[in-house]
Amino acid sequence: MTFQLTEDIKKQIAIAAEEKPDEEVCGVIVNGKIIKLPNLHSDKANHYQIDISKLTTIPDAVYHSHCHDHQSSHFSIDDIESCKSIPEKIPFVLYHTSFKEWDLYDPISPNPFPLTNNKDFKKLDAYIGWRFLWGRSDCFALVKSYFQGILAIDIGDFRRPEFDGFPVPEWLVPWDAIAHGFCEIPRGTSVQKHDVIQIALRGGKQPNHIAVITNAERMEMLHILGFDYPSAIATYGKEWQRRTTKIFRHQQLVDL
Repeated sequence: MTFQLTEDIKKQIAIAAEEKPDEEVCGVIVNGKIIKLPNLHSDKANHYQIDISKLTTIPDAVYHSHCHDHQSSHFSIDDIESCKSIPEKIPFVLYHTSFKEWDLYDPISPNPFPLTNNKDFKKLDAYIGWRFLWGRSDCFALVKSYFQGILAIDIGDFRRPEFDGFPVPEWLVPWDAIAHGFCEIPRGTSVQKHDVIQIALRGGKQPNHIAVITNAERMEMLHILGFDYPSAIATYGKEWQRRTTKIFRHQQLVDL
C-alpha cells in the first residue's frame, strides 16, 4: 500500500519538530502515528542520524525536520541516497519548521515528487516538466522512472557523488546497462521505442547524459538536461545522434 502523508501525520510531526526548534528531530511513522527517536548526530542543528534497527516492526516511513532558513525544504542528495540505501525501502518525510513546507520521497515509486505530481505514471505525460534535482530527478532518474512506471522494468541505479558542483561536464554515467538486462544495438540499426541512448554532451566517447526514445517514427526522446531545463520531449536529430556513444535495448523488448 502506498504511504499517504495525511494531515493528522503532518500535525504530529510539526508538534514534535517545534518542541526542539533549533534541532533536527527524527522518528518513524507506524499505522498513522509517529514514534519519536533520538537524533544521534553530533551536529543536531544541521544534520540527523537515526537508528531503526531495534524497532520490532518495519515502519511505514521515516521523518525528520529542517529548522534553519539556509536549509532547503527539499531533501538533500545525502537524504535521497540514505532513503535508497536502507534495506526496508520505505519513504522519507521532511518538514521544514521555518517555511512550514513538506517533502516526501518514496524510493520504490517512479514518482520523485508525490506531493505535487499526481499524474498517471503509466502515461508519458507524467514524465514531462520535472525540475532537475541531482540524484532525485536527474537524467538517469528520469529514465529509470520511465522504465519502472511505463514498463515495470527495474534498470538498477547507482550512488550519486555528494553535491559539490555536480554534475560537472567531465562526470561520467557509471551505469552498467548490460548488467541490468540490456544489449547494445549495433551502429546503423534503426532505433525503436524504449531504446536507451547514452550521450556525450561535449562529444567524444565517454557518456555523461542519458535519454530514452519515446517515439521511433518521429525520432523523439525524453530527457532532462540540467538545472535550467525541465524534462521534455526532444527531437533525436543529427546533433544528438552525433553525440550518441551507445544505444541499448532491454532484452524484454528486443523482439517487440
